[in-house]
Amino acid sequence: QGICSALEMAGEVHLVQSGDLVQALAALVKNGTELLEKAIKESKTDSVEEFVSKKISSLLGFTVAAAGFLNSLSVKKLSQAAELWTKSYDCAEVRDHVEELLQLEHDWDKFLEGLDSEMKLSDRLPCRAPLGGHLSGEMALTDARSGEPLSLGSYFGRGHNLLLVLLRHFA
Repeated sequence: QGICSALEMAGEVHLVQSGDLVQALAALVKNGTELLEKAIKESKTDSVEEFVSKKISSLLGFTVAAAGFLNSLSVKKLSQAAELWTKSYDCAEVRDHVEELLQLEHDWDKFLEGLDSEMKLSDRLPCRAPLGGHLSGEMALTDARSGEPLSLGSYFGRGHNLLLVLLRHFA
């Protein structure tokens, strides 16, 4: 297995074997597909509100899979992984798995948009923040597990580290 791509990070050149990139992409697509299939199945057996309130954590599995993908490539951002696979696009397996990943992303978006539609979230949301944009601490949120209303600012200054995941289709 030859070197398919190199990425310069922090002044160091990071080499990625084509097999490692193919394996990482394949695992992400496999895990993401399994999680999506499970989420679709669960959303059909429960009401949408019950699915969101009790099984929303299953959607976070894709976050774990994506983190594993990035770690396996020794990169920190999806843009760095994309740079690697772009440089490796002449490898047919890389190209095939990237196309599968893009299709999976589209399928996830459609699933989440369907949940939005069923819950009529777009009618209740005061605003939509652009991806990568800035949010006001005054932004009204709903805790997905408890259903309690709160503000984004209520998470600031608690004196401990916190990982806050805002799902773009629910936030």
